[in-house]
Order: sequence, then structure tokens, then C-alpha cells
Amino acid sequence: MLIIDDEPFVRAEIKENIDWREYGYDRFIEADNGLKGLECYRRAHPDLILTDIRMPVMDGIVFCTELMKLNRDAKVIVLSSYLDFEYVREAFKLGVVDYLPKHQMNDQYIAPIMARLESEREEQAMSRFARQVYLRHWLHGQNDTVAESFDFKLMYRLQLLQIEVDDYGWQLVRMERDSETEMSRRLYELADCELSAYKPELTDLHEGVMYAVLECPANMGEAARHSWLNQLALELHARIAQELGWSVSIVYNGKNCTVEQLPQVAEMMRKETKMRRFRRRGEIRGFEGSGHGRQARDRAPGQAAGQDLLEEIRKWLRTASNKEELRLKCERLWLQQAPQISDWALRICFNEWLSLLGQNGESVDDVMLDQLIAVSLDDFTTYDGLYDWALCGVERIAAIASGELRGEKAKIREIEHYVRHHLQEDLSLDVMAKRVHFNKGYLSEWFKRQTGTTYSKYVNDIRIEAARRLLTQSDLSIRQISEQVGFNDEAYFIRKFKEATGSTPGKFLQKNNPNRS
Repeated sequence: MLIIDDEPFVRAEIKENIDWREYGYDRFIEADNGLKGLECYRRAHPDLILTDIRMPVMDGIVFCTELMKLNRDAKVIVLSSYLDFEYVREAFKLGVVDYLPKHQMNDQYIAPIMARLESEREEQAMSRFARQVYLRHWLHGQNDTVAESFDFKLMYRLQLLQIEVDDYGWQLVRMERDSETEMSRRLYELADCELSAYKPELTDLHEGVMYAVLECPANMGEAARHSWLNQLALELHARIAQELGWSVSIVYNGKNCTVEQLPQVAEMMRKETKMRRFRRRGEIRGFEGSGHGRQARDRAPGQAAGQDLLEEIRKWLRTASNKEELRLKCERLWLQQAPQISDWALRICFNEWLSLLGQNGESVDDVMLDQLIAVSLDDFTTYDGLYDWALCGVERIAAIASGELRGEKAKIREIEHYVRHHLQEDLSLDVMAKRVHFNKGYLSEWFKRQTGTTYSKYVNDIRIEAARRLLTQSDLSIRQISEQVGFNDEAYFIRKFKEATGSTPGKFLQKNNPNRS
């Protein structure tokens, strides 16, 4: 939350008079005028802004005017100590969500506003999704004209970015993903924030691909434009990797285009991507949009390059050599030799590897191995993804053959018992993986297949269950309960509790233990 007021004591009262954690806000940024407020917004992109009207340097009306140029959906509540009716009328024209006199900054008056904001946020999410899908259909040539509501309709310095989640099908299989819709939402919010300075319009994530339409800055030569786009793509890639843990490859259009040219550019990008088929993870490249695309480089047509290594790995599984040797052989096959052979030969190697996994796993009933065998080559877009998948499969076979994974049910019971009796401790996936001597990625996949839920969700569910019990059976405060069940951040605890139960801890307490509230 961003609070803008030229009086320090007013900013302090706003924070202290209302329990903002009940509404999901736990971080505050302050500024003493509108100009500094804009700087704060560009840096942090807060979810809610409270601003005074009359301030030095830049007042609240000018601030709102400039803010709406950056983000037309920004949520702003205007505050004032005066009866500034003309100012307030102007603020509402700019799109602020509400107005409050400063003496009414308390729960009685703020609660209805926050409830309305939450409702509007849900409605906007649905409207935003429809807008994303419409834009995707238009870029795919399925709509004749772009809707009038898109701001870029009258622009002519447009750029198109194609953002593709690497190995999307494989990611859906192996990672802790709630759903494809959740992946789309998270990627949209991050990309929209990172690209906000260039008025982005984004599609939804469809079959692992999202498009972003941007306005290119004026007076930028070809070399400067390429440098700007490459840096923009690098920063977006780094932020997605850091905050979401995904690798993406990004293609950008090297030349500016008009709105009418966008569907054609998108089609040429798709064709070039299909021509190249496989790449290295996290690739960023420019595309000139000439209509010809960049031809895939010549590669050897035969599949013999991988056959010798496949036979070596079969022998390895029979002789139980060391795991480092196996990793090196997988690396040679999928990261060094695979890029040198044709896609046809690569498909043969992939099918041979599936057969290898199937032959060695046919004597065991293992859900994870069955999942690994069920994938297809179309689930991958990078050689790195193929390497990860292949190594995971043969390591699984080796672990089964050596007896490392016997007693898996007992291992699940051990984890569940430890979680329930150590809620106040660090129960992250990293910590648990070290405790049970599992690889972190393997533990994540294995736990989900054994229990039907992700490890992180299981831990949160146990903590929320314990919190409900303490709210009804103890005299502890909400803050004390959040700490006792392992949530060091009270605002995060409140948000997770509401997601799980449909109400905040305070409201749950009022309903189930009224004598305490």
C-alpha cells in the first residue's frame, strides 16, 4: 500500500488506526508529495494507493492524472481534510475508486470500500480474462478486427513479444502447478507489472505461449530498438525465473509495425518457432518479420549418434555404475548430440528412451515411473527439458532397483508425523528434502503422487487446521496463533486462512468463539 500525504503524523495515523492486515495489506510505502508518489509507484507497483489532495510539489489531482497514464486500473482512494468538492469531482473523473475525509479513516468507513474493491477485483479478473482471450484470437486471425477498447488501435510504433514457457507440457506434469489457469494468471500479472511502462496488452497463456503488444518509445533507431528489446526481454526472463521459478524463451519483433500488421507478425513468429522445433532453455532472440523466417540449420539426418549411448546406459542399469557417470552420459546424449541430429532422428531416440524406461520399469508398480513414460515428445521444446526428463527416469529406475525407495508409505507417515509436531519450525521443501535424504525436485513430485496434493499445500492445510483449533479452544491472539502454527508473517497467515476457510481469522473467531472476540 502506498500512502501519500505531506503530514507525517497523518501517514502514521492511517497505518495505526486501521488493521490493514485484515484486508491483506502488510507492507507500506510512504511519500510526502505526488511526485515522490509516482516514483514509489514505478518502483513497487502497490495494490492500493491512499493520497491527499492538497500537497506541495505535485498535488493529488496531478498525481492521479499521471498515474492513470501508467496504469489505468490503479486503485486510488482520495483523502482530504477539506470540503474539496471540485477537487473530488475531478478525481472521480480520473477514475479514483472512492473519497474519504481524513476524520473518517477508521474501520467503520473503510470496511465497505474494501469489500467493494474485493468484489470489483473479482469482476475485473473475469473481464480481463475475456479481453486476453479476445486478443489471442485476433492475433491468430480468428477475429477480423481488433476491438475498439484496445488502446493500441491508433498506434503505429508497436512491438510484439512472444513469451513461451519452456517445455510447457513437461512442466505441467512435474511441477507443483494448481492449474493451467493459475499459471496464466501468475504469468500475466508479472508480465503486466514488468512491462507496465510500455502500455502492454497481453493475451492469456495458451498451449504455453503468451503474446505482449507494446508501444515502442519514439525517436529510437534500429540498433537502439534492438538493444532496448533485448534488455527488456532479459529483465522479464530474469524476473519470471526469480519469482515463478519458470524458464521462458522470448522472441521479439525487430521492426516497428502498425496494428494491422500484428496478426501477420504473430503468424510468422509461430511458423519460425515450429521450424526450429527444439532450442536451448531460456533463449532470447529478435525476429525481423521479413516473411521468410530464419531457416533451421542443417543437422545430420541419421539417429546413429545416440544409439551407442543408449546401449551404454542399458549396460549401466545392469551393472549399477555410479550416478555421476549416468548424468554425464545423459548430458552427452541430450545436450551435446541431440542438437546435432535431425528432428526425425531425435524422435527415434526419444522413443528408444521410452522403451528403455518401460523395459526396466515393467517389473514394478510405480506411479511416478508410469507418469514419466506417459509423456510425448510434443511436451518438450528444449534439449534441457529432454535431459531433465531422461535423467529423472533412469535415476528412478536405479533407485527402485537398488531398493532405495522401499517403504514409501512409511516414509509418508514419517513426514506427516514430523510436520504435525514441528509446525513452528521451517518446514520448507528444501528442509524436508534434506531431512528425508531426497532430492528437492524428486520429493515434490513423489509427495504429490503419493498423497494427491502438493507438499506446500499439505503443510499449509495442517497449519490452518491447527489455527482453527486454537482459535476456538485457546485465548491466544491472532498474532500469537499465526506464530504458533508456523506463519511468521501475520498478513500471509490471514490471507491463507481466508483462502482455506472463506473468512478471516477475526471473523472466524466472532462466529465460532464469540465470548473471546
